[in-house]
Amino acid sequence: YFSETFELLEKCGYDIFGYVDKEDFGVPECKYLGNDDDFLSNYSCTDFSLVNVPDSSEARKLIYEKYKTAGFDFETVISPCANVSAGSIIEEGCVIHDLCNISTGVKLGKCVRVNVMGNIMHDSSVGNYSTVAPNAVILGRCNIDSNCYIGSNSTVLPGINISSYTTVGAGAVVTKNFDGNVTLVGVPAADIKEH
Repeated sequence: YFSETFELLEKCGYDIFGYVDKEDFGVPECKYLGNDDDFLSNYSCTDFSLVNVPDSSEARKLIYEKYKTAGFDFETVISPCANVSAGSIIEEGCVIHDLCNISTGVKLGKCVRVNVMGNIMHDSSVGNYSTVAPNAVILGRCNIDSNCYIGSNSTVLPGINISSYTTVGAGAVVTKNFDGNVTLVGVPAADIKEH
């Protein structure tokens, strides 16, 4: 995810100082600043604002909580090639990639990631740390709770509620409400345990 994130940040006009991870991945575009403990020992919240980019919603949550405790702020990064309604609410730390559509009345919680061509229609909400994968479509008046993953090319039909920690598999079509920590696959989508 490093290359696509760096490309997005450059497109948005950010100056990138470096990256923090468990190990140095030898990213040529950027300086390795150490792991979380190294970074927090060497830099303060007055030095930088941060971008929270891991694919894992749980990792984004842990990063957000750890760094907010240390006083850091998180940038909300929106591609200039995305269509984001002025009537939407985008909280701190969200990353919205190229060709996304965020319609009016949409609310994105903290550190939501909407990947390339993600489409979230009117009056829907996506909870903290959730991910909307490439080409996923969330239709109007849906409520996606926190820490969910809406898979590539999936569709959530209008008015659907999906509880926290739910994974919607690639290409699935969600036609009814689901509670709890489930993995949904198929057309129409069902809990993988039922397949």
